[in-house]
Amino acid sequence: MSFQGVLTAFDTNYTFFKPDGTPLRAKVSLNFTSYLDPSTAAKEEDKKSPDLTHRIEVVEGDSLPQISQQIYRDPDLYVQLGAFNGLNKIRNLAAGSVLTAPPLRSTGESQ
Repeated sequence: MSFQGVLTAFDTNYTFFKPDGTPLRAKVSLNFTSYLDPSTAAKEEDKKSPDLTHRIEVVEGDSLPQISQQIYRDPDLYVQLGAFNGLNKIRNLAAGSVLTAPPLRSTGESQ
C-alpha cells in the first residue's frame, strides 16, 4: 500500500516522565492530506475524452484515421474530422499544423 500526502498537523502529548521531569513516553498525533502531483492528476483526468474539444498539433507521420482513433476511439470518424477542419485532402497532413477535434454528440457525430 502506498500513500502520497502532506503532513497538515503534528501534536505531541507526553504521558510518562522521569522524576527529574524528562519525558519517557509520548503519544504523537498526525494528520495527513492526500496529494497528487500535477502530472499524475493529468493522467487520471483522461483528457482524451471524446466529449471535449481538442486541439492537436500535427507531427510528421500523423494521419486523420490515427488522430480520430486517439481522440474518438474510432478511426472511421476521420472523414468528419477532415470536413470539420476544412481539409480537402486527408493524406500528407502538414507537420506543425493545428487541427480542432470537436466533441461528439451521443450519436457519434461531431457537433
